Amino acid sequence: MEEVKPIRDRGKREEIKEILKIRKYRDYMLFYNGINVPYRACGLVKLKVYELRDKTFLKLREINYL
Repeated sequence: MEEVKPIRDRGKREEIKEILKIRKYRDYMLFYNGINVPYRACGLVKLKVYELRDKTFLKLREINYL
């Protein structure tokens, strides 16, 4: 498995967001929430665009099934 490192350069993150916003809104929303929300990727992938579009607030609850 390869090592994954965060994108620390703010300008690069903004550039990626603009490209994704133009190409596919779903991918933009996943990226935006992935870098701004402390939530697992598997939970973010389950979100629907209609659940996020035009929202200023989103309440997420993570459930552990142990």
